[in-house]
Amino acid sequence: MRGEGRYRVTGGGVILAALLSVTGSAAANTTDPMEKLLRDFYQRVAPVYGAPQPAGQPTTQPDAPPHLPDAAPALRTVPADPGRLARPASTGASRVPDGTVLLLTVRIDRDRLVEPLMVVTEGNGFRVDLGSFVQAFEFPILVDAGQGRAEGWFISPDNDFRLDLGAGTVTSRGQTRALRAGEVVRSDGALMIGDWVLKEWFGLEATPNLADLELRIEADELLPFQQRQRREQRFTQRQSYSTPRATLPPAPEGRPLVGPPVVDLLASSRLTGGDNQETRVGGNYAATVGAGLLGGAFAAYLSGDENEPLSSARANLSYYDPDGLAGLGLVTQARFGDISGFATTLLAPSASGQGVYLSNLPVGAQLRSDATTISGDALPGYDVELYRDEQLVGFQRVGENGQYIFENVELFAGENRFRIVRYGPQGQIEEETRTVTAGGEIGGVPLTYQFAASMIDDGPDEGALQSSLATRLAVGGGVAVLASAGTTEYRGERVSDALLGGQYRVGTFLMEGLAGRDTLGRTLGRAAVQTRIGTDSLRFSHEVRPESLRPELGNRRRTEIALSGYVQGPVLGLPYLRYTVGAEDVSDSVVEEARSLTGKLGTQIGRFTLNNDLLWTQSKERPTEFRAGREGTDLNVVHQASFPLGQLRNRFRLGYRAAPDFEMTEFQANSLWLIERDFTAEMDVRHRFETDLTRVQARLNYDMGSVVLSPRLSYDNNGVYGAFLDLRLSTGIEPMTGNVRMQSRPAANDGSIAVQVFLDENENGVFDPGEEQLEGVEVQALQARRSALTDSTGIAILRNVQPFETSDVRIIPSTLPETHLQPGVEGYSARLLPGGTQNMILPVVRSWTVEGRALSTTAQGEAVPLPGIDVVVMDRDSGEVVASTTTLGDGSYSITGLRQGSYRISLSAESLGSRLAPAYARPLLTDVRETTYHAVDLLAVEPGAPAHYPPLRRASGPGPLMLPLGASASDIRTPEPEASRQVIAVRVGQYRSRLALVMGWSELVERTGPLLAGLVPVLSPSEEARLLADRTSLFPLRLGPLVNRDAAELLCDLLRQIGRSCVPALVDWQEDRIAEHPPAALKAASATR
Repeated sequence: MRGEGRYRVTGGGVILAALLSVTGSAAANTTDPMEKLLRDFYQRVAPVYGAPQPAGQPTTQPDAPPHLPDAAPALRTVPADPGRLARPASTGASRVPDGTVLLLTVRIDRDRLVEPLMVVTEGNGFRVDLGSFVQAFEFPILVDAGQGRAEGWFISPDNDFRLDLGAGTVTSRGQTRALRAGEVVRSDGALMIGDWVLKEWFGLEATPNLADLELRIEADELLPFQQRQRREQRFTQRQSYSTPRATLPPAPEGRPLVGPPVVDLLASSRLTGGDNQETRVGGNYAATVGAGLLGGAFAAYLSGDENEPLSSARANLSYYDPDGLAGLGLVTQARFGDISGFATTLLAPSASGQGVYLSNLPVGAQLRSDATTISGDALPGYDVELYRDEQLVGFQRVGENGQYIFENVELFAGENRFRIVRYGPQGQIEEETRTVTAGGEIGGVPLTYQFAASMIDDGPDEGALQSSLATRLAVGGGVAVLASAGTTEYRGERVSDALLGGQYRVGTFLMEGLAGRDTLGRTLGRAAVQTRIGTDSLRFSHEVRPESLRPELGNRRRTEIALSGYVQGPVLGLPYLRYTVGAEDVSDSVVEEARSLTGKLGTQIGRFTLNNDLLWTQSKERPTEFRAGREGTDLNVVHQASFPLGQLRNRFRLGYRAAPDFEMTEFQANSLWLIERDFTAEMDVRHRFETDLTRVQARLNYDMGSVVLSPRLSYDNNGVYGAFLDLRLSTGIEPMTGNVRMQSRPAANDGSIAVQVFLDENENGVFDPGEEQLEGVEVQALQARRSALTDSTGIAILRNVQPFETSDVRIIPSTLPETHLQPGVEGYSARLLPGGTQNMILPVVRSWTVEGRALSTTAQGEAVPLPGIDVVVMDRDSGEVVASTTTLGDGSYSITGLRQGSYRISLSAESLGSRLAPAYARPLLTDVRETTYHAVDLLAVEPGAPAHYPPLRRASGPGPLMLPLGASASDIRTPEPEASRQVIAVRVGQYRSRLALVMGWSELVERTGPLLAGLVPVLSPSEEARLLADRTSLFPLRLGPLVNRDAAELLCDLLRQIGRSCVPALVDWQEDRIAEHPPAALKAASATR
């Protein structure tokens, strides 16, 4: 336990023995005030607290008998439960007595209730008021204590609850039974229930820790306040879409030269056969590897089977830094090796093969404004859907090469938001978003470029060099100059081209044109105009370029116009409509002339999400040596729907040709049954009408957390069957810990962040031997929407962090184990590459709180609160203001988050004006054993007037500083004896145990010396009674009596200068004790103020 009551045992016994020897050797008639103070404490108070006595010494002195009551007043106890025989009787000083009222901090997992729960001890447990309990846990249960009834539900409406004392029954979750003896008792108009019934009634396992005043709750379901917190977190995450970019500085730890690798593996064994083929046994695998290498990201893809162990292999090394690699803005991204999927020219297709790609554009950006290429890696068997602005524009199944590529995807004016949804064959659903701005940002960087050079990887010209360079130069006023050059080899002949053009952009209107020729004398070019008005986008383009497949035909041309938009509902009873309509005219090597109309329509009906595609084509095919040209009109329609149905997640796809004759083309149905969170079943049916082939596949998926096992069976109408066992996992070495991890979710294309959290005792920002590693602290990467809890070594691993995106990584302060702890640094930002890692060290430091009031005094000496006045905390050495706040309406203030140091606290002269001036500043030295310094009151006086504090006044009712945590309900209502009156004292500590108090007192005397001479411990009669009867869980230590408040405030200043907490207070004290120890004025007037 940190804070008050936590002291080093080393040396404590020596100090205690020395002090006891002082008391034992002191003469009875000693006149030394310090010895008198020590003797008074150990002869009068220490026996009450259980302090040891010197050998041979009586517990009391004949000439100074302690004034203690003969017997403690009786407590009103709650009736014990006769049915709980396992509870021991209330004996022994080590246990809190029955009937003690405690305020317990309630913790559920890593969450904590805002307000403490008041309970009454009984045996080793407690009783709690049912009404207070359901209110604290936010259960909608109405409690009528007068009628002895309660009715409602808890956690969810299915969990009904009823209690009827008259009938002697209790109902929970539909089960009614008779009440057992002692489960519910009436006390002071409340229904008190025993803690042992919480498990059976509400499904809550309660474990009290009375020593630390904590109650730990274990629940099978999230409680209402936890559900609310999760909703708030999700709302915050959704809101984070619109939050600014990450602003924290990069982590001082750079990328490692060689990072730990991560491997996503698919291994499949199979048994296949059929009516016309023999039975075969085999297997195949596919692996994606990601790792940090030489400050970049290494990625590789490998696959093979029993016949060809390495049938496919791709690898690349990529670098990215938006500020420019090596600190230069010339290159922001570079990729070496496989560069498939990069659009590198203003006209030509995407680059492919082994080579190099360089650009100073952000990742995902391009110079071409009318179309883009969306590509990525995924394990074979994944289905990939591509959505633009929530409208389905493409669908693919990942093949054996482990890659999906959507080429020539249309772009509209402004930002095009693409969503890539990957459906794993074992029920996985992974989403990724990319934003491509048509035409980029003119003027952001004056000169932008894309360059690629690679070896052609297939076809008759395999191994030949191809390269391209595209540039854009912004010249101002929304105008830019475009230029492109490229070279390739076609059927053994080198062909090069060059284009030149311009671009004009204002707002969402974009216009550009390009024209050029190649080395064969052919003309090529493109013109495009597009704009966006609200949610609607309009685009027109015309393109001419050489025909590559049949050069004798000359150029291929394409003219297209399209309109895309969104209509907010209701429209025909539908909540919204997303649409795209377009017309196209094409002439190329396949068709002599083709005109088409397209339409895409997306909406939602209930829980059904619908996407519909329509394509009308009128074409005239070119004849070939194998067949005559065909001329005709076609109308093709595709419907796709997805919807949940109970535990089923369903997707259907239906395609047909409506003209010239109706003909079905394809059908696909997929249904996923969520049996359990980690156990699913899947059925997939596909039929191609052109080949009359139907294939049915059934699969079970068991996610074990570290691996997914999937047995599946398949059969088609040709008699071909197969039995498969698939295994999917992701494995790698965790950063910082070096542990080997396995998980079922693919991670090779994502990044990982390892964060170490520890209590930085010396605040040097470095983890030193002996410093505490903090467990259970939440670390969050906000923009990446990832969070994790630290383990027993203080390390949290944030996995599956999306690459290329910069995210701020912070500690969530509310998850720190104690409220006076705070992050030592705000955090750092991280930007990961695919497969990359980042290590961070986030220290936690102690913080302190100072609170009090701003006051002035009237001529009669009455206190006047000062609202709206600035309070400043200054560094004692430099005088620099390190914190400030403004007083509230009652003159109170509270300043939190102070770091370790020495300070002076004062009112701001500017905010007081000319009528008042701040009195002396209050000194403060932070100490690790304190967390909050209370009652640091600040005084304002008329200029030149002496500073005197107004008299102390006791607040009405038991305030938080007046009521010991161990007080019983009857103590609160019991007045002090008449033979007592109020005296001024200072509270210098509150302790959790007698031993902690005695050792704390010893340490205080050692540090303060004669400062406390003439003062004695001051306890009220009721406090002494509770001490004698061992009916308290908090041990206060007050010293006094003092002659006035000024003396008390001066003493507090002196104590705070050495880090001690000190609170002036009025205490009821016995008349004879006051006569024995008259109030003293503090003589240390030389204290620095």
